[in-house]
Amino acid sequence: MRRFLGVLVILIAIGAVIISAFTKCKGFAMPCDYSFKAEIALAIPLTASGIVITVFKSKEIIAGAAIVGIFLGISVILVPYTLIGVCGSPMMKCTSLMKPSLFILGILTIASNIGILYSALKK
Repeated sequence: MRRFLGVLVILIAIGAVIISAFTKCKGFAMPCDYSFKAEIALAIPLTASGIVITVFKSKEIIAGAAIVGIFLGISVILVPYTLIGVCGSPMMKCTSLMKPSLFILGILTIASNIGILYSALKK
């Protein structure tokens, strides 16, 4: 279960970058371009957290990586909604696709890391 959720965290991090890359606008200094760059910056430690969860067997290390993953999942949600944002027009791809997709991926990240944290502390 822990390894499955760790791999899921890695896939979510990669998915957040791919979704952001394909839905950002092709303009000069658009907010969604900055959100894309921020999602890359969040995906790197999130991927590392998933690798740590998958590889290590120490409960303390897994719990610490899960806590970090929870906060990174919250950050994945906050970037397009409050911290940086996306373009203002509801017809733009970044508004109609990037925001809801990153919200869902952020919720999945938080939920999977809570499950990892619960299973690490339960034993």
